[in-house]
Amino acid sequence: MCAIYGFFGFRKNFDAVLFDKLRQNAGDRGRDGHGEQLYDLTGDLMGIIGLWRGAPTHELQFARKPPYDGIVLNGTIVNDKYLGIQPGEIDSEVLPRVLNRNSLADFQHSLKQIIGSFAIACHSKDMSTIYAAVNYKPLHYWSPNSNDVYFSSMERHFNGIVPFGSRPVALDPYTCIDFRTKQTLILPRSEGAPPTALMIMSAGLDSTVALADLIHKKYKVSCLYFKYGCRTEDIEFRHAKNIAEYYDIPFYTVTLNYDQMKGKSSIMTNEGNIGKLSGMEYAHQWVPARNLVMLANATAFAEANGYHYIALGNNLEESGSHPDNEEQFTHLFDKTLDYAVNLNYKLRLVSPLGHLMKTEIVKRGIELYAPFRLSYSCYNGKEKHCGRCGSCMFRLNAFKRAGYIDPVEYTDSRYEELPSVNFWEGCIDV
Repeated sequence: MCAIYGFFGFRKNFDAVLFDKLRQNAGDRGRDGHGEQLYDLTGDLMGIIGLWRGAPTHELQFARKPPYDGIVLNGTIVNDKYLGIQPGEIDSEVLPRVLNRNSLADFQHSLKQIIGSFAIACHSKDMSTIYAAVNYKPLHYWSPNSNDVYFSSMERHFNGIVPFGSRPVALDPYTCIDFRTKQTLILPRSEGAPPTALMIMSAGLDSTVALADLIHKKYKVSCLYFKYGCRTEDIEFRHAKNIAEYYDIPFYTVTLNYDQMKGKSSIMTNEGNIGKLSGMEYAHQWVPARNLVMLANATAFAEANGYHYIALGNNLEESGSHPDNEEQFTHLFDKTLDYAVNLNYKLRLVSPLGHLMKTEIVKRGIELYAPFRLSYSCYNGKEKHCGRCGSCMFRLNAFKRAGYIDPVEYTDSRYEELPSVNFWEGCIDV
């Protein structure tokens, strides 16, 4: 598509060399035309708004040079005919007749008329500031001081400009901003009420407590269980369904074909590190990209069925051995969702236990009266927990440190007597 770029600030502070570099860098997203305009704003302020155009195949290749009445657009306006596009115009030429630039609030309100993708930059009607607005189209800005702002579509456009230790800020999706006051306003999206959540359920300690937490917080929750071929699938499925029935909430199942993605996971194959490595901190049961694959499928399920939150039972303790349990992973995936679902649909990822250790999770579950007796954590896949696999060891120690008795049955719970034992040995028949 296109790249928009520009400057807002005091004339005396404007760095022409820096801006020329920004202009050149922004050109990597538009090779069908270029336009730029300098505006004298109130006081000693100035603004520059520019655009490199990449012409869509459905649009005129050669168009009048932007900006159009002080407005540039990166995106596509789907309802341009409804908004009054004239013969010989491109979609962005309707914007001066649509956008109200009297104030940031008026600007925000007028954006509701637009159906399509956009990153917009424009001057205010009173020529006092520069406004910008985005839905899912990107816009980044950088301030070398408290007053001046350089902006462009992509973060890479600031390469060679922003000093070491700094980086441009991404304007949050579905947000508009006044670069003079730094005020931001949120653009409304479909999100429903009460909040509807889809809990990725495994029946383990973490997902059981996470589910209890969501229900306590008044989410309207449904459970989603993924069948992906792990050797504990049958018993996990049964326990997960029992937990959903306990709370009288919907329970759904999605089957994932993991046949070509098993790797050497100890819970997917007869290979792996069982009996070869000791230490609870090692990810013996790692399944390649499991949380990512499940979250991607949960995203599609949630959007298709009207859920606005996905919940994952990751925790702080296992982030030491599982990258996809790290809070940074869930944080980055949550940010990805703005670009993964359709226009104006709001979907967020929540991880109620992402900041908690196992002992804290047990305590939280006790507070919430979570049905621990219905949960299942063992990698052995037998009716009783083995008491020797990594998951059992985490669970047993967590309950012991929390000062509570685990209500599930164990074949062997002598973990406190065997601090140096290779606890994985014999956990899974190989």
